[in-house]
Amino acid sequence: NSSRILDSGAGAGLLTLKLLEDGKEVYAVDESQEGLTRLTQVAGDHSNRLHTQTLDAHNLPYSNEFFDGVSSMLVVHFLEDPIRYLQEHARVLSPRGRLVVSGPSDGARDKKYIVGRWVGELKASGKLPELRGDLQVLKESMSQFKGQVHNFYDGSELARIIERETPLKVDDVKPNPLYDGRGYIITATK
Repeated sequence: NSSRILDSGAGAGLLTLKLLEDGKEVYAVDESQEGLTRLTQVAGDHSNRLHTQTLDAHNLPYSNEFFDGVSSMLVVHFLEDPIRYLQEHARVLSPRGRLVVSGPSDGARDKKYIVGRWVGELKASGKLPELRGDLQVLKESMSQFKGQVHNFYDGSELARIIERETPLKVDDVKPNPLYDGRGYIITATK
């Protein structure tokens, strides 16, 4: 289908690539150009439905209700103004559009444990070699945020903020398997 999706904080674009494979038109944005460059290189046959832009996602250059879906994976906890960010993403979301937000909770502060476990799972599944370039881009992108984590919300706390500060209704809050159950995935509808 031809849904238009915003992948905000796309990084190396692991989610973007999956969305492209599913036939979506994807706008991948990030503050770091490194991940977007890698994403453009690996998009292949899907590049005609991929739009990348380096920008500050607190001020999106898109019209109101432009996107059918918005994804923000592992971004909110780095932001100094998460409410402004969430309001801006709600603004560009169409009526009945869905926002998906994920992040680590306070229990995920042990980055070495979490990343080590994730890399171990990738090795066990045989996927590590194909993702090595993406992991290097992720490492380089994350280095610019060292010491800048501002918000370790748990899922229910961020869900309350979304409902209080935006016109979105939270549909679901689930544990994030990427963080060994120490984070959240929130879905909300406009």
